[in-house]
Amino acid sequence: MHSYWWFKPHIVTGVWAVPLLLIATLIPDEWYREIGGTPKFINFETFVVGLFGLLFFIGGAWLSARPFSRFQPIHASAFGLSVRETTYRQTMYMVLLLASVAYVIWLWRYLVNPSLIVPILRGDLGAVSAAREIAERVPGITSFTNVAPLYVLLFTLYSKVTGARLKKWDKLAMGLLLFLTVVTVFIYSLRLALVSLAIPFVLAAFGGAAKRSRLIALLPVVLVVLLVLFFGINEYFRSWLNFYADRWDSFWGFVLSRLAAYYVTAFNNGALMFEKLDPLYMPFYTATWFWKFPIELVPGGMPELLNVDMGVYSRLLESYANPEFNNNSGLFVPFIDFGIVGGMIFWGVFGWVSGRLYHGFTQGTAVGLLLYPCWYTGVLEIPRLLTVGLSPFFVLFVVTLGVIWVLKRKKSSVAVGNVLQTRHW
Repeated sequence: MHSYWWFKPHIVTGVWAVPLLLIATLIPDEWYREIGGTPKFINFETFVVGLFGLLFFIGGAWLSARPFSRFQPIHASAFGLSVRETTYRQTMYMVLLLASVAYVIWLWRYLVNPSLIVPILRGDLGAVSAAREIAERVPGITSFTNVAPLYVLLFTLYSKVTGARLKKWDKLAMGLLLFLTVVTVFIYSLRLALVSLAIPFVLAAFGGAAKRSRLIALLPVVLVVLLVLFFGINEYFRSWLNFYADRWDSFWGFVLSRLAAYYVTAFNNGALMFEKLDPLYMPFYTATWFWKFPIELVPGGMPELLNVDMGVYSRLLESYANPEFNNNSGLFVPFIDFGIVGGMIFWGVFGWVSGRLYHGFTQGTAVGLLLYPCWYTGVLEIPRLLTVGLSPFFVLFVVTLGVIWVLKRKKSSVAVGNVLQTRHW
């Protein structure tokens, strides 16, 4: 696999998260109150804490990404695979089935009655909020929509791994998944759902290209422009028509301010949590999937067993900030969970794991190819959320390990006479 500067976790964090943290610190209190509806909480102290957290991450990722012989792969499944096309295809379609069925269950009311989307297209007041109530989630089932990025990776890597060309119905199946994803984004404003498909595709497609290209080094600029356009289209129906058309002179000025607010106020909310909350010394915000597990292992779930208050953050926003901008910056949550020293250790370890996964990606290992592109999405989201600790990523992580296990198990059954029909992965 080829690599470009923006594939590397330590570099992309340095050019993306560090400047955002500095901007969030320098922006005056008046901007926060006007755009985010919240006072400014981030100050020099929280800036220094956040900066050192990022530096620990960058240092850990840089060290582990370098192919030093003393560093051993952290993943036990880092192996070369000889995968038959039929095995790979069956696995890919099983992942597609999980994601598609989950989407259909989630959106079935809109699929059988598309006229329900008309109020959103007209920009009716409250249409987006009403749409969220119509599209029902089923905990433990609709969560499997989060395995869609894994299917995109398997689809993108198909020819490279199997040596066979994609068939027409493979492309139709991908089109179906994209359609369901776009409908979900439009109805439920889950913009990250589409981004989480695009980023793994870009890394796998350009990393697996036949030749390196210098033009691809500039691709992030194009992707940022596309992100702004996509965000603007979504915000036009979501909030511009209903609330802001009469308050702003420029639509694109509104879009840029709104997009910046999601990241800048996330840093600010993280600083608020750091200021108001004492360290918990347990992975509350860094492993929220554990506390929101859909199956109650004990009556009342783990929060009841360990006497953990799940509503403290929402009440904090209601009292001091703005619940509309409810992202709690992934940068600060390890410090809230483990204290300053523990937070630094967390970011160093997280960076080291990120670097090893990146190295596995460049070497073409199964874990690197199937896990790093989705993990990379979480690295980009550090200023806004610690996505690798959320339930969606936990589901994706477990299914990815399952796919690797299946492929590894099938690998051992490949007959010697079939070697010419396989490709080494």
